Amino acid sequence: LTNMVDDIITLSNYDSNAVTITKAPTTTASILEAAMQNVTQPLNEAVQLNLQLDPSYPMVTDADKLSSALTQIISNAFKFTQTGTITIRVNQTQNPLLTTFTIEDTGPGIHIPNPDQVFDRFFKVDEYIPGTGLGLSLCRSIITSLGGEVTVDPTHTTGSRFVVRIGE
Repeated sequence: LTNMVDDIITLSNYDSNAVTITKAPTTTASILEAAMQNVTQPLNEAVQLNLQLDPSYPMVTDADKLSSALTQIISNAFKFTQTGTITIRVNQTQNPLLTTFTIEDTGPGIHIPNPDQVFDRFFKVDEYIPGTGLGLSLCRSIITSLGGEVTVDPTHTTGSRFVVRIGE
């Protein structure tokens, strides 16, 4: 209950622009390392974690907030994937500078008419899986406040694929 109240307050702060964004130089490796350290959901023994993080790219962003948003997506991948793989990739393009984080799993996937609905507050794909339905909504609020976007790839049919794009 405490976590749900904290998430609601945090969402309210993002809604009212009461959150301070502090951008500083960092790297994609340090952001993902922090995100992975924050994941509390255990990885099922039948799941292989595939990290495709080389090279580590430089970024100027609020590393704490970005790692917090990525933690939400990675935690869901850990929660919903019972067998198979979870793959995390990072890519960066120039002109304009755009860093893309892709989190892909072989879990049950998101089979609803509007996959973007997973970012709605209190929305849960499976009511029988523990959670408040606030994590992905909070994730989208954070990413948006950083000037980025987070989407679900509806073409990915063997699980879920979330794509986070952050520009400078």
